[in-house]
Amino acid sequence: LTHLELCHCGVYWSKVLFRLLNDSPNLRELEVYTQKDELNCVPKCLLSSLETFKWTAMFATEQERNLMKYILNNACCLKTATIVFEDAPERQVPIEMMIQEFSLSFKGSPTCQLVFEFEVSSVSRLCVLFFYKVVFMLREEMDRISQFPDELLLKVLMFLPTRTAVSTSVLSKRWEFIWMWLPKLEYEYTDHSHWLRDFVNLNMPLHRAPVIETFRLNLKNRSVKSKDIRLWIVIAVSRSIRELSINLSFYCRATKLPSSVYICKSLVVLKLIDYILVDVPRLANLPSLKTLLLRRVTYFDENSIQRLVSSCPVLEDLVIERVREDFNWPDYEDFITWNLCIPSLQRLALKIATYVDFNELVINTPSLKYFKLCTHYDWGGGDVASYSYDFKDMPMLEEADIESRYLDTNNFIRSITSVKRLSLCVRSVNADEALNCEGIVFNQLENLKLCLCDTNWSKLLVPLLEKSPNLQRLEIDLNDDHKDSCVDHQLVSLENQLSYVPECLRSSLKTFKWKGRHGSQTEIDVVKYILRNARCLETAAILFHQSTPETEDKPKVSSTTCQLVFD
Repeated sequence: LTHLELCHCGVYWSKVLFRLLNDSPNLRELEVYTQKDELNCVPKCLLSSLETFKWTAMFATEQERNLMKYILNNACCLKTATIVFEDAPERQVPIEMMIQEFSLSFKGSPTCQLVFEFEVSSVSRLCVLFFYKVVFMLREEMDRISQFPDELLLKVLMFLPTRTAVSTSVLSKRWEFIWMWLPKLEYEYTDHSHWLRDFVNLNMPLHRAPVIETFRLNLKNRSVKSKDIRLWIVIAVSRSIRELSINLSFYCRATKLPSSVYICKSLVVLKLIDYILVDVPRLANLPSLKTLLLRRVTYFDENSIQRLVSSCPVLEDLVIERVREDFNWPDYEDFITWNLCIPSLQRLALKIATYVDFNELVINTPSLKYFKLCTHYDWGGGDVASYSYDFKDMPMLEEADIESRYLDTNNFIRSITSVKRLSLCVRSVNADEALNCEGIVFNQLENLKLCLCDTNWSKLLVPLLEKSPNLQRLEIDLNDDHKDSCVDHQLVSLENQLSYVPECLRSSLKTFKWKGRHGSQTEIDVVKYILRNARCLETAAILFHQSTPETEDKPKVSSTTCQLVFD
């Protein structure tokens, strides 16, 4: 017997393989698919005759890897060993790790050539695996690449996932230590095996880059312990890190970050998501931090967030998201007041579930240019909370995106009169009264968008048209994520509410976009009023989500240059 192909269709195939190897002293070619038992001795064919070995559809179970290394270790005459990897999302060990494992394992034949082939379905995985195909099958080309300077090779490795870049150390002596100087480390894993913990614990202490530009950790399992995570962060922070991003999902308890994070002078971007405990020391100091994202994290006490933002003198971009789950930790205190006093802040986004319980939100950000506030989304229901707002003047504000059920509009409206772009979805009963207050004028407002999910939009539209003399674009639409929360009430009539044509309709409005809900007569009257009075209108797009009642009257358009589109 010189050629043997063995399929794993039977439960005793590995025993058959062991028997055939013992009884085939002249075997020259062997091809298998998988196996379940290990060999305990070295058959004669491995010692004296086997020259070609091919393994198709490897899934990288522990038994498969052990058999593969057994054959590589003992096949003294082996010339070519080919491994064909199957593209399997449930793979226990990543392909890059297996390539590194097989390449570094002892080989009985000093002339054996390892060949790796891949069966992939996704484009992203194909890019990574193509790199390996080039590496292990085009050795001459790799020799040319190896002559490039270290700086260029590092740029090449930065386009690869970190674990892929690390595995290039097996290529040659030239590549052995290149990965250790990578300025960007990204680890992401969703499986429940321990390969990531072992991989990072092995490689992080070996990293030599004096500056780590980026360290990102995205874990969606509980196999990595909190102590390991803290150790990796400590190492990253000690290398003058500039961007730190930690995302921990499905953990039992929040992981406390090492205190060195809060005194890192080089840190520019900090992103913390889900099961992370923010416990800020009193001596916190982040002099370079410009971007801070806190999404569904847990705070040790009410002062934690205040101490954190106060330690960032140049903070420009802040994102905070809070849900009820933030308060499920019995050892930590609830918030009473949010006090965000950040003179340098330019962009602020707050997303707060309506049932999160606190009393007051205080915002003092005189340099703010963009503000997003979302307080009317629900995660699983619950009682709706009510709280007060204290907004200081925002003279530099250019864009505001507001979604709120219980907004203290009288206070808030006065702080945003400088905006150029405004998006509103407000269910406050006194919203229109706040807009009608004396002294409220949106002189710089050019783009206005109102959401249709509640009839307050029609009450808001009247004063906004009156108070926005330079409005150029008006969009009335139903936000995609608000379709299930619509409230049907009687709309107000612009004809009855307006005693005169607003200045913006007579002199500045150029674009009008309407996506009505029902095509009711009141909605149609609103559209007709704007088309009839907007003298400078250039484009008008009208769309109703439901059928529009038939009418013989065609809308009258005041502007002679307006392009009218119905759908």
